[in-house]
Formats: sequence, structure tokens, C-alpha cells
Amino acid sequence: MKKGFRACLRDFLGFDGAFMKGPFPGQILTAVGVDSNNGIYPLAYAIVESENTQSWKWFLEILGDDLDLYANSNFTFISYRQKDVYNWLKQIPPQHWARSHFIGRAISNMLLNNLCQVFKSKLVEVRDKPLITCLQYIREYMMKRICNVIKYTTRWNGSDKYQVKGPWQDQQVVNMAERIGELNTYVHRVHWLETWKATYFHKVEPIKGRAMWPISDCPIKITPPLHHNQPGIPKKKRRQSAGERSQKKGENGNGASGSQTDGASGSQTHAASGSGKLTRNFISVTCSKCKNKGHNARTCKGQVGN
Repeated sequence: MKKGFRACLRDFLGFDGAFMKGPFPGQILTAVGVDSNNGIYPLAYAIVESENTQSWKWFLEILGDDLDLYANSNFTFISYRQKDVYNWLKQIPPQHWARSHFIGRAISNMLLNNLCQVFKSKLVEVRDKPLITCLQYIREYMMKRICNVIKYTTRWNGSDKYQVKGPWQDQQVVNMAERIGELNTYVHRVHWLETWKATYFHKVEPIKGRAMWPISDCPIKITPPLHHNQPGIPKKKRRQSAGERSQKKGENGNGASGSQTDGASGSQTHAASGSGKLTRNFISVTCSKCKNKGHNARTCKGQVGN
């Protein structure tokens, strides 16, 4: 994958993490590039205990060594970072944090980190598996993906045209009589067919089954690392960005929500807001024990009815 990424000639990588769901909770850190056809090119992945500064530093340092990066390398990275840095980033002039899309160095017009989201969607069904099974699945997926991508077939029409069909049933017509001598001048080299072929020329090597793995001569038995629970209550929902929070706030405050009064019981309920849930504000509770309003059965103290 490293050799194919270098052949792609695009120094552009997206980073993101995905949480594990199995008996050893952790994070899968991923680095995903872009191929000549603007498709994803998964480059590197690792399972760490948690997504923090230390684990990302370790991952990026190893990746930098593999790619022979140095201090002044002209490389472009894209990531979600943490959503709570929005206010800090907002104070920096846009020409500094969006410079990659104005000078053309990244040879890409991507502004979102969706390439990592696409790769993460392929790992949903394996994130609750044991660690070795998860790593095996990712390796086999990357090996199979290269085979699927290069399944392009061509049919000659007997003249100057070819019909090209891809693995996803997409079909194009190539006219060799048009733009002869100009094919390598009106697009960047990263989009050449030769570059695309060089990217997927390198394959992921297969390995033997687990039963045939050699037994280590190490006298010390290596056991899985102990899991340490992170402080605080585990978060199950995705952290919303500042833009999403402000948009929801605007939807809730635009007057769309109204109130309805139940004449029979005298209780008030509010209509659903943009979140799709009913709010509990201004709801008159009726106790199931004494049938009085203003409290429930748990806090009932035998109040006398009105």
C-alpha cells in the first residue's frame, strides 16, 4: 500500500478514528489517500487503546518514517480534529488553514474528510470482533479491493472508439481520434491512466491460515493489554460540530414549535422540535396514587385532593 500510494503522486492524506465495540474497546486509527480516479486509497491503520495525543503521535511518527517525510515535506493532511476547537480555528484567517486548496499543491479539491468515512463504513461489521480477527479482515478487504478496482474491461468497435466498463457497471466511451497528442497536456499527471495503473500495480500479499502460523521461541507469553476505562461516562453519540449545534438552535427558536392544551385534563404539551422528541417543559404530571397534579407516584406524600 505504501508503494502504491507513492506511485499515485498525490501527497494528500485524511485521518480519522473509529471506536471498537468488542471485549477490548479501543480505536482504529486510519490514514486514507486518494487515487487517480478520485477514489479512496486506504494506506495505513492501527488499533490503539484510545484516541488521544499520545496514540496519534505514535501513529503519525511511524507513518512519516514509512513515507520518508521530513520537516519541510510538502504534504497536506485533512482531519476532523476535535469539534471543540471550532472557536479557536475561527480566530485564524482562512488563508492559513485552507491554504492547500488555493496553491494547488495537494492536487485535490476535497474540503471534507469523507474519504475516511467511506473506509470506516467498510469496517462496521468487524469492529466488535477480536483484535486479530479485525486486523485480518482489514488486510483482506484491502487485498480484495485492489482486485475489484482493476476489473476494467474494454471493447473495440473496429474504428477509433473503445467502450470501457468498470467493476460498478459504470460505462464510458473513449475516442482515440480526439485530442491526439494532447492527452497528457490538459490534465495533471496524477490523472493519467499510467499513474492509475502504477498505483494498483502493487498488491497486498496473502498469508497462511492461523493454524500454520509458526510458534514463537520467545520464553515470555505475550497477553493482551489490560483495558483501562476512560474517565467519565462513555459517550455513545457522535459529537456535534458547532455548525450543527447552531443550526439546531435556530430550528428550535424559529417559532415552529407550539403548545397544545388538553381541555380534559388541563395539562400542556409542546410539539416536537427539530430533534424529533417531545420536550417535558410545562407538562403537568398527575400522580397515579392520589390522582393529584404537580407530582408523581415516586414523590407522593399522600397529599389531599383539590
